[in-house]
Amino acid sequence: MALAQGAFPAIPKNRMVKIKMKSGGQFEFRYADLESILAATRPALAANGLAFFQTARRIDKDTQVLETFIAHKDGGTISSELELPSPRSFPDPKELGAAITYLRRYAASAILGVAADDDLDASGDVPEDDEDIKAAARKAIEDINAAPDKAAVDAIFKACQKPLGGSVMSYAKVRRAVLERYADFRGA
Repeated sequence: MALAQGAFPAIPKNRMVKIKMKSGGQFEFRYADLESILAATRPALAANGLAFFQTARRIDKDTQVLETFIAHKDGGTISSELELPSPRSFPDPKELGAAITYLRRYAASAILGVAADDDLDASGDVPEDDEDIKAAARKAIEDINAAPDKAAVDAIFKACQKPLGGSVMSYAKVRRAVLERYADFRGA
């Protein structure tokens, strides 16, 4: 894998997206789409006996995960797993498809060790959530941590989507709380 990564070319950021915040502000960032990431990395992977692939696997009746693998011709593999959103959360199948493609792109970038989008973490380009969104996220996390079962967690998570207003940062915090609570239930 180290040899393949050393041969990866710079991946051009060929797309731009504008994110409108509930508070009225917006920000934009550039990213490489999934096709560009795979086109840039597959030749070096193949030259080093490596294959990249992703599959969806059902964990239980309510949970599916995206599995991302890098496999070597001699049998070794590395993999990661990312929970897929519930189809019930998306009224339009195209929105679900877009969410899955987004997750596939992030999982691919992570396992391949490539930077495929602008790093906005410390740049200040992402506007802060307004106080209503922060309060909604805090309340959702509190409710999730007190939820008695996975069905209650799912209901809380679904109900908080609109109050979060499309906030990337608050959504990520609430989603992390959901995944941590799921782990609590699996460990019980």
